Amino acid sequence: MAVLPTATTASAVAAACGGRVVGDAAAPVEGVRALEKAGPRDLSFVADAKAEKTAAASAAGVLLARSAAAFAGRTVVEVSEPTSALAAILESLFPRRVARPGIHPTAIVAPDARVAPGAEVGPYAVVGEGTEVEDGAILESHVAVGRRCRVAAGAWLHPHVVLYDGVAVGPRTEVHSGAVLGADGFGYVAGPAGLRKVPQVGGVDVGAAAEIGANSCVDRATLEETRIGDGTKIDDLVMVGHNCDVGRHVVLCG
Repeated sequence: MAVLPTATTASAVAAACGGRVVGDAAAPVEGVRALEKAGPRDLSFVADAKAEKTAAASAAGVLLARSAAAFAGRTVVEVSEPTSALAAILESLFPRRVARPGIHPTAIVAPDARVAPGAEVGPYAVVGEGTEVEDGAILESHVAVGRRCRVAAGAWLHPHVVLYDGVAVGPRTEVHSGAVLGADGFGYVAGPAGLRKVPQVGGVDVGAAAEIGANSCVDRATLEETRIGDGTKIDDLVMVGHNCDVGRHVVLCG
């Protein structure tokens, strides 16, 4: 159930997604809910033709749909793609949080780390030697960033994210709780005495506007870099092994 921080109207919803109101443009919208749960002051959406019957029976006060023809007497915001329009509306009504500049007194920041004035370093976060945290970046509570890392402008590390040494996170990239970037790649060589570890001395480079889900892992390369391209989206509980080169706008699901 998504309760809006501030009530709005059908006309404002239409403006947020480039839609057209059919019905009462002043109809109030106080929440966004699934069709089966929506009430008379909620917005819901009709993803496809199969959902029209459920939508017709729904109590939703405002519907987001391709056409109002099937919903006589209802307030409808007509759009070409309801799911894309819903994304635009939710982005407008629930904007991504911005950094609250400053370093919390419980955080530990290495003397030679560079934290921009517009960055946020939260409670009990750790920033290692030679690391750079750029303007607008957010390091939430208990984030651990190692040495020689770069957290670019607008990147967002949720609580308990761990960046090992030498990890770069690109601008506007979001890393969810429990993710670990830069742990050793799983590299061993067999010998007479058993398995001998091959030191993993490469790095991890995550591009711009990527997203890495909770409890996912991206291992460092043996010699070069494990790469995650711009715009790539990684689900929870995904393992990206050492030396992988994941391209741009790729989707990896757990």
